[in-house]
Amino acid sequence: MTGIVIRTSPIRRVEFVCPQCGVDCEGSIVDQQRWFVAVGVPLVPLAKLDPVVECRACRHRAGIGVLTVPTAAALGDMLERAMRHAIATIVRQGGTTPSTEAERFAVEMMRRSGFSYDRESLALDLDQLSDQGTPPHVRPLADELTAHGKQGLLHRLHALASLTGGPSTAQRTALVRIGVALGMAAPHINGVLAAARRHDATLA
Repeated sequence: MTGIVIRTSPIRRVEFVCPQCGVDCEGSIVDQQRWFVAVGVPLVPLAKLDPVVECRACRHRAGIGVLTVPTAAALGDMLERAMRHAIATIVRQGGTTPSTEAERFAVEMMRRSGFSYDRESLALDLDQLSDQGTPPHVRPLADELTAHGKQGLLHRLHALASLTGGPSTAQRTALVRIGVALGMAAPHINGVLAAARRHDATLA
């Protein structure tokens, strides 16, 4: 065989969302280079091509851009960090020691999202997590959560604030900051919080 072939060499292993398989897969970033081949023997190296990601399962190759799509594990870690910061901020901004009911609600929020969490975890977060870190940890979810998911999270945080005797002025400010970090427009945030107030009032 004489002609042009593309030879590849793996650079490193990665886990990514394969666009062909549609799920998290193991793969490799591979270098690509054209070679002139004569009688099956590569003789002359030609232009280098952009590296690609090759799926180990289906051998599909995709551009490096696929690595920007978070895997299920990465998305889970992102959601857990965001929720822990947000919950700690709302509880702390209540200004008093949280009630047993508020602690129970916070723990249930985390567990319903699939995370291992208890009152000791909450106490640790209240002691260690900075309120200033909440928006940066929430912001990555702006492109990942649906509009329904965003308003659901904000609604539950408002309910948590109500269980601490609020929402206080500081808690309302924190809720708005979280909504902004989620990429929600001001009218949307205000509408969600107004609906949450009406809902919480019916339960009082």
